[in-house]
Amino acid sequence: MDACYQTLVEAINAGNLQVLHQLLQENPFILTDISLLPPPEPLLCVATRAGRLNFVRELVRHRAELAKELNSDGLRPLDIAAVNGNVEIVRELVKNDAEMCRLKGKDKRTALHHAAVHGRVEVIDVLVYVCSESIKDVTAKGETALHLAVKSGQFEAFRALVDWLLRSGEEAIINRGDCEENTVLHLAASTKQLEVIKLLLDRSNSTGVKVDVNAQNSRGLTAVNILNDIKKPTPAEVGLRNDLKSASAVASKSPVESPLGTQVQNLLLVVAVLFVTITFQGVIDPPQYIFSTDSSVGNSSTSTSGNTTTTPNTTSGNTINRNPAHSPATMTTIIGIIVNLSASTLFLFFNTLVHTAAFTTIELVTRRLVFRRELLVSSFCVSFLYGSLVAKLAKKESVPSYVLLFAIFLSASMRLLPEWAFKVWKWLRQRREERRWTQNNAG
Repeated sequence: MDACYQTLVEAINAGNLQVLHQLLQENPFILTDISLLPPPEPLLCVATRAGRLNFVRELVRHRAELAKELNSDGLRPLDIAAVNGNVEIVRELVKNDAEMCRLKGKDKRTALHHAAVHGRVEVIDVLVYVCSESIKDVTAKGETALHLAVKSGQFEAFRALVDWLLRSGEEAIINRGDCEENTVLHLAASTKQLEVIKLLLDRSNSTGVKVDVNAQNSRGLTAVNILNDIKKPTPAEVGLRNDLKSASAVASKSPVESPLGTQVQNLLLVVAVLFVTITFQGVIDPPQYIFSTDSSVGNSSTSTSGNTTTTPNTTSGNTINRNPAHSPATMTTIIGIIVNLSASTLFLFFNTLVHTAAFTTIELVTRRLVFRRELLVSSFCVSFLYGSLVAKLAKKESVPSYVLLFAIFLSASMRLLPEWAFKVWKWLRQRREERRWTQNNAG
């Protein structure tokens, strides 16, 4: 079978279609047999890379599944045709299956994404005409074809995509952010692609499409923030910044703008890790003057002589002498009495509150760190161990579980819940706009 595969590869490179016909006559299932190996490179990928339209047509006619095979680079034949800008092969591959446009390969990129990266305008026109829904597909990093066109500096591809979006009523995609909430306006500002920003402002003025000039990325920056950070701006950059401001664009107030921003974040990270350590140690070796006192309540007799309180230890039979005026647990016990909670309950509540708040701080501060995932995995493991220890203490001391759950909810709700709620609202709004557009077109 290796010999047959090699023979077909040589025939494809030579453009000899008769070899394929001859082998199919000898074995009608030869293409299926080759696919079962699997081969080093799918035959249809070889034919597409070589630009052999006749081979592509015949291979698809005899075995349509070949069009869905991935090569070792995570590319399908349609992706390769899009990269090479071979419009005829693109048309042939999507002729009988429009959904082929939406198949994703490596990094969840589609053929349209590859066409945008390489500036293949004609391929873009074919793909969006055949399957308009493909414009909504995003990569593993949340990038649309617009994002990739700007990142790759493909202005003509970007203009073609924008014009198609305006014609189809999908202009909301222009304001969509990637995984870091960067819109195409952010990307254009950071890479100083002035023509992209001018195009967006011109289309906004001429078509009435609202380009969100004040959209903030995950760092809280707008396009104006990014342009303001340019050292020694050129007259064109200054003029563009003024044009944005004329379009009601403003700079957001963000900690990143401060020269001390990085130092502050590092300090917050150190403090947060310190709090995690302290609170973890607090449940590994809990204060005995709090927990031993609570556990003896109702099981011991108390005798008072002068200023000394003697409490027999029910576990060891020993006697512990304490002076209430100087006991470290006195204030905690008083607070516990006031709120009708035990000192151990209050200790676990505040300890859990601080631990969860510190963990939340770590999650927020490390969003742009290279080793963020490894750090979060370690933090989750520490928090899991912390929860196990707290659960054991809470059971021993009869601490209500709702107290600990409230501590976790309280710290997380301060920042994470509003942020997640905003993301959900934004997603729902986009889905509503997509449904409205679909209904209008269906009508």
